[in-house]
Amino acid sequence: MTGAMSTVRPRRMTQTARERLAEAPVLLLEGPRSVGKSTVVRAIAEEHGAEVVDLDQPAVLDAVSRDTERYVSDARLVCIDEYQLAPQVLQFIKAKLNQGARPGMFVLAGSVSFAGLPTGVQALTGRVQRVQLLPFSQGELAGVEERWLEQLLTSGEVPRDESKGVDRADYVQRIVTGGFPLAVAATSERARIHWIDSYIDMALTRDITQVATVRKPIGLSNLLTVMGSQTAELLNVDRAARSAGISRVTAERHLALLESVFLLRRLPAWNSVVTHRATRNSKVHVLDSAVASRILKLSAARLNSKAPDAATAFGHLLESFVVGELIKQGSWISEPIRFFHWRTHEGFEIDLIAERSDGGIVAFEVKAGPLVSDKDFKPMQVFRDKVGDRFLAGVVLNTGTEAYRTPAGFHVSPISHIWA
Repeated sequence: MTGAMSTVRPRRMTQTARERLAEAPVLLLEGPRSVGKSTVVRAIAEEHGAEVVDLDQPAVLDAVSRDTERYVSDARLVCIDEYQLAPQVLQFIKAKLNQGARPGMFVLAGSVSFAGLPTGVQALTGRVQRVQLLPFSQGELAGVEERWLEQLLTSGEVPRDESKGVDRADYVQRIVTGGFPLAVAATSERARIHWIDSYIDMALTRDITQVATVRKPIGLSNLLTVMGSQTAELLNVDRAARSAGISRVTAERHLALLESVFLLRRLPAWNSVVTHRATRNSKVHVLDSAVASRILKLSAARLNSKAPDAATAFGHLLESFVVGELIKQGSWISEPIRFFHWRTHEGFEIDLIAERSDGGIVAFEVKAGPLVSDKDFKPMQVFRDKVGDRFLAGVVLNTGTEAYRTPAGFHVSPISHIWA
């Protein structure tokens, strides 16, 4: 897949952004650096005859810092890119909204999560529509309009697909390539590695410093390495802190910072009163699989090898990859979809739960192999018995080539069908 992207590809979230802008005074487009936020903002600005104030340009940032009110007082749509570089704009926007708010007044884009900003500058809480733009999905890269998850959540049935699954080497290549546009467009593996390494370094040394002061950066870097080795595992902050050589308090703070710049994702535990024996610990996932691969220094050749540690790493990376793909699809469904994991102290575990706004649930288990046995469905049976009619479907996603329904009513599907 290296070098497969030679032109600008449309983003599914562009239409979602347009719809949210029509509903609220402020649209906030947030996500990792270099995923195409600026492209989306420019497209919306052009549609409204507006200009983009790009704070990533030092001269523009300086001008806005000296006379912020001038840049937010335009009667037309105001578009500000990398707004977190001048967080005082939020106070000026709030003042303008207090004078009279209407849908479609401001578009903000930022590479730091709004929730990760200092509390004192979160002036627009409750008055902004937040839209998250993530790295490319596999369907976006292939030019396919993915609706697999949406159809499954609507019907409770896995969409039919007659295509065969892909082989393990294909999944490995997709994992190490990830979804960042410039990583996908890299003309060689070496070029991709250099770009991802630079991206990680930029996130740690520049993006995080926009919202916080890190006294000992080595601790932050160490924690990211630890989290990479624990992707798709339950988050144990005490253990992570010890491994990174920092205190638990510092580890909690650093984890929040790594989330705020979209390096990590915490997947919360499904904590309904199904059973008091279910864990409340979140799972941690590195947000992009290529970033996770580079943190672990794992190449495609290594992951394709027969080394025992390579097989274990592939399983964890594949789960994070699949979870990421399903969350991307959930992000452009008009109905709010929430994602969780579920695990009991007895060891029953479901990798991903997608929950509709009415409580309907689809459960997913990811298998890094082509074979599925009856025991793979036991956690879903336990969970289905607990939630009753809320359970819409249970799907085991594997690296096999056939899709089928089991006598117990569960589904088996090749992972590649998600974006076919």
